[in-house]
Amino acid sequence: ITGNKSSKNLEREESCSLIANDLVKKLREYSTAFYAESKPRLFSITLTGSLAWEVKPQSTADADVMLVTRFYDILIKRKYERYMKARLPGIEMDVGVYPASRIREEKSLFLYDTKHHGIILAGNDALKLITEITVEDLYPFEGFRLLLNRIKDLLHRSKIILQQT
Repeated sequence: ITGNKSSKNLEREESCSLIANDLVKKLREYSTAFYAESKPRLFSITLTGSLAWEVKPQSTADADVMLVTRFYDILIKRKYERYMKARLPGIEMDVGVYPASRIREEKSLFLYDTKHHGIILAGNDALKLITEITVEDLYPFEGFRLLLNRIKDLLHRSKIILQQT
C-alpha cells in the first residue's frame, strides 16, 4: 500500500469539498438573514463540526450549528431549525443553544474544538468569548462522553447502511 490516492478518490473528495463549500455559503447567507430578524435574542451563529473543521465529510447533508444567545433562550433553536428547514430542506441540522455566559465558563471538548475550528456564520465573534483552555483543563468525563458519542454515530450509520441493503 503506497498511500497514494487514486484519481477517482481525489475527484470524489474534490466534489465533496465543492458541495461542502456551497453548503457553508448557503448556511452563512440564511443565517445572516435569520440573525438580522433575531438580533435582540442572538449574539452569534457559529458553524461547528466537520463542515467547520474542513474535514471531508462522508455526507455533506448535515450541519452542526451553535446559536449563542444573549440570555438562555431554548425557543430560538426551534425557530432557527424551522427557518433553515424551509430554505435547506435536504439538510440535517444539529443545533445547540449556548448562552454567552456559558461559553465563557465551560471547559468542554466541544467548545475547545469550536474555538479553534468554528466558523462565524452571522453576528458577533463568539469564538473570542470561549475561554482558552488546554487539554489538562478539560472536564474529566469529556473523553468518556466523546467515546459514547462516537459509538452512537457508528450505530446510527450502521442502521442506515442496513436499511439501504
